Amino acid sequence: MKFRTLAARLFSVGLVAIVSTTTGGTIAAASSHGASVPSSWQNARKLVPASIRHNGIVGVATTASYPPYELYASNNETIIGVDPDLGKALGKILGLKFEFHNVTFGAIPTELSDGHYDLGMSAIGDLTSRQKILNFVDYASYGEAFLTPSGSSFKTRDLADVCGETIASQASTSESAQLANQNKICSNEGKKAINVLTYPSENTAVLAVHSGRAPALFTDLPTAIWVAKQSPGEYRVIPMHDPKMKGITGLYGIAFSKTSKLLKPVEAALKILIGNGTYKRIFTKWGVKRQMLRKVTINHAVTVTGG
Repeated sequence: MKFRTLAARLFSVGLVAIVSTTTGGTIAAASSHGASVPSSWQNARKLVPASIRHNGIVGVATTASYPPYELYASNNETIIGVDPDLGKALGKILGLKFEFHNVTFGAIPTELSDGHYDLGMSAIGDLTSRQKILNFVDYASYGEAFLTPSGSSFKTRDLADVCGETIASQASTSESAQLANQNKICSNEGKKAINVLTYPSENTAVLAVHSGRAPALFTDLPTAIWVAKQSPGEYRVIPMHDPKMKGITGLYGIAFSKTSKLLKPVEAALKILIGNGTYKRIFTKWGVKRQMLRKVTINHAVTVTGG
């Protein structure tokens, strides 16, 4: 990744300690052979398609620049985060190995539809627009926020107030779609257009704010909080103000092609992880306990304007 080395200075502080902290045997990969497993695990494994069960590998498309859900460790090679840990735990239940591959975020839907990967785990928002070609097993909630330098005069908490501002965002995200939609509103109201700076990854979008090219980044709240924590005193996080949503903009979902036969076994495995406490341990480890869901849902999209 072009900006991986520089981004590591922003995202990878203290990651060695995080990687070395285990969440117990519940996270370890496991084979479908060997020691006996609980009946609930056996039932989940029966749902796995024979071809995948025989191969033993689940190819996972991700974009490793969206901390704390996925990012590169300090060695710039290993993908770590909420989603890789959750993938390992799901793999243990199903007797499979989840292998994560870094791809461009906007390409994930096509990569899944074309069968290049079995599923996507990359803090992917379950949006009605994406459900045209994908199905989702929802596993976390999220809010949105502006990330801005601590000394910046940027104060807005509402998209209605960003007309005439320069805002950075990652391409193909719900935030970039919302900014494009807001620009239409700005035009209709006779206001100055938003200068939207779109970047291929969250790393490069953060660097735009870091370098002063943009006064603010519009992103998901968990990512904004993570970036600010890695550089104490350098950034401010301004949560989006939307009383109707009570801080929740939408849901992250594990993504599948419309023809995938893996949705049901993954859904069953995720329910087991929520029930046995592994899910909570993973989210607590990465500081996103507030994003946990009480139950698993399928295609429970939250409609996002422009998304």
